Amino acid sequence: MTSYEIAKLAGVSRATVYRVLNHKPNVKDEVRLKVQAVIDEYGYRPNVAGKALVKQRRQGVIGVLLPKIESDFYMQVREGIDTAAAEYEGMGFEVGCLEMSGLTAEDELSAIAEMKKRRADGIVLVGVDDEKVKDALRNFPGPVVTLLSDIRGTERICFVGNELVKSGRTAGQLMAMLLRPSAKIGIIATGLGLQAHRDRIEGFRGYAAENGLEVFGIYENGDDDEKTYAAGKRILEERPDGIYMTTGLGTDGLERALRECNQQGKVRVILSDMGTSSVRMLVQGSADFIICQEPYREGYLALKLLLDYLVKGEMPAQKEYLTKIEIITSESI
Repeated sequence: MTSYEIAKLAGVSRATVYRVLNHKPNVKDEVRLKVQAVIDEYGYRPNVAGKALVKQRRQGVIGVLLPKIESDFYMQVREGIDTAAAEYEGMGFEVGCLEMSGLTAEDELSAIAEMKKRRADGIVLVGVDDEKVKDALRNFPGPVVTLLSDIRGTERICFVGNELVKSGRTAGQLMAMLLRPSAKIGIIATGLGLQAHRDRIEGFRGYAAENGLEVFGIYENGDDDEKTYAAGKRILEERPDGIYMTTGLGTDGLERALRECNQQGKVRVILSDMGTSSVRMLVQGSADFIICQEPYREGYLALKLLLDYLVKGEMPAQKEYLTKIEIITSESI
C-alpha cells in the first residue's frame, strides 16, 4: 500500500493524503476522516526510512520562471504548478516561482542567473528562443523543462506544451472555411522570439498558402493591450478579411480597434487561448473561434516531470509532451 493507492481509494489527491498523514492543516474534517478510514482499513504505515533520507538531504530548490502577467491563462498554468508542488510536499524540494517582468531574452537571462545564485537544482521556464539564453541553459548545472514555448538546441530534458504547428494549421483551416480564396489576413503574435508563436504562424501560413489565402503582415503585441490596439488599427487600414491572433493576451486592444473602425462581425477573427475578453468577443460576435490548449495540465505536467526526475531519478519517457487542441465557439461555452 502506497500513499498514491490511498489517494485513489479515498478519491483525493496525494497532497491531501500527505497532509492527513503529517497532521497538517487545510483539510476538511470529513475529508480527513475519509482518508483516515482508508489508512486504518489497510493498515498503512509510512516509509520511515525513506522519510529519514529526505530529511538528511539539503532542502532542494526548483525555480519556475513565468512572465508577470495577470491573465486567466497564466492563472491556470500557475494552478497546475501549485497542484504538482503540493503533491510533492515533504519530498525535500521547495518550489519557488520567479515572475519575470516580460518575455524577452534579457528577462530570461536575469531570471536564470538568479536561479543559479540560489543554487536551484532544476528549473521550469517559458522558453525565449535566443542564443544567449541557450548558452545560459547549457551552462545551468541542473535539469531544465521548457513550458508552453520550447527552446530547441538545448539540453532540456523535455518540453510540455501544445502541438503548435497543428494549432496554427487548425486556425488556417477554420479561416479558409469562413473566407473566399484570395482573402487577406493579418496576424498578431506576442513576439517572434518565442518558438510557440513562430510555430503557430508557420502552421497558419502553410495552410493559408495551400488554400489561396494571403497573409499580408505579422504584428508583434508583447501581450499588451495598447500594442494590440495599435497593431489592430494598422491591420484594419489594409482592409483585411480576417485577423488571426496567436496569443490570448491583448484581446481587449483588438476589440477596441474593431469597435472604433466599425468592423465588429465584419472582419473574421480567430483567437488563441481562453480568457475573459476572448470569451466576450466570441459571445458578442466580434470573434468567430477560440483555439485552446490545456494550461492547467501543462503547468502541472512540467513541474511533475521535473520533480519525478529529481526525486525518483526518472527521466521523462518523451522529449515532448503535447496537449490537445480544442476549438471553442459561442455555442460551446
